[in-house]
Amino acid sequence: FSDRYVQQLYLRGRRPLGEACAGYAMRLRYLWTTNLARFDVVFVQFEALPYVPFWLEWPLVARARNLVLDYDDAVFVWYENNRLLSGKLPNLIRAAREVIVGNQDLLRFASRHNPKVSVVPTVIDTARYAPREDYGGRDARGIVVGWVGAPVTVRYLTTMSGALQTL
Repeated sequence: FSDRYVQQLYLRGRRPLGEACAGYAMRLRYLWTTNLARFDVVFVQFEALPYVPFWLEWPLVARARNLVLDYDDAVFVWYENNRLLSGKLPNLIRAAREVIVGNQDLLRFASRHNPKVSVVPTVIDTARYAPREDYGGRDARGIVVGWVGAPVTVRYLTTMSGALQTL
């Protein structure tokens, strides 16, 4: 998706249809016209075509000799309750040469579908994203909770609301 699409999504919570269609058209054209077998590795973050069933995506990426998938978010949660998409990520993971994940929870999920899973921990560049010195929300114990996810995923914090209130 274009930068404009991502900005609309993260800043306004909107998914601009025109930008999404343009992004899909560009990706489909690339997958259809590119000889993926010529690459030593085809590295895909999450999936090549979001919200598209496995049986439609797989013929386009199956030509990759070495498909490596990268998951630093639990994107499989998006599809768990969708009959059309629930098996998509497990099928992609099974078909991949290797899977890279960002944490132990993702390792548990991916390992159920592929034995070749590596953990490369998701990290934050603390030189670039350093806590502000003047942060006024710091209490007497010095506890600061930061959110490094995207604005559209902040809703997942509600699952931890009890623990955060206790903290």
